[in-house]
Amino acid sequence: VGAGFSLHALDSQTGQEKWKFATSGLVFSSPVVKDGVVYFGSKDKGVYALDSQTGRLKWEFKAGDVILSSPAVADGIVYFGSSDGCLYALDSETGQVRWKARFAHEVFASPSVADGIVYVGCVDGYLYALDSQTGQEAWKFKTQDLVKSSPAVTDGVVYFGSSDHHLYALDARTGEEIWKLETGAAIRSSPIVADGMVYFGSDDGNLYAVR
Repeated sequence: VGAGFSLHALDSQTGQEKWKFATSGLVFSSPVVKDGVVYFGSKDKGVYALDSQTGRLKWEFKAGDVILSSPAVADGIVYFGSSDGCLYALDSETGQVRWKARFAHEVFASPSVADGIVYVGCVDGYLYALDSQTGQEAWKFKTQDLVKSSPAVTDGVVYFGSSDHHLYALDARTGEEIWKLETGAAIRSSPIVADGMVYFGSDDGNLYAVR
């Protein structure tokens, strides 16, 4: 878990600290664990890969600006966004750049990966779908305000919120709008899909469940 300038590893049964790793910036990015490695970002512009048992640094990558986005890891690639306006794809073993896509504004949202496509929202108001291996744009969908919500992808549908007050459901393959739901304020939370329901929060103070 990130706290202050450090990532902490705690015993799940006792809460005792096993190790901690200090960065030079605040840690807002949530860690992801894959195959014994912990990946996370920091406001010091770094993405870090640590041994999950010891906290030992395996590699570090510096982006052009702070990282609030949480990484997604799939098929040997670590994906994350940065306030420098880029979505990065790094080799999970080495931290070397596989590709990066540059957008017009910051990327605060965390990416999601499904069926060879990376989905990510941007402050420019678009949700982007990119080929996970090359970064080539498959499609993009325009909302009327910032997209800070991280998308959920289930059964060929992408769900995400926008600061334009709407939750959107798009066809994951084409980007075509299936439906949208208006709330009373911006949606910055990330939706969860379970048992045929989509759950999300809005800045209007409500938790929504949509079938």
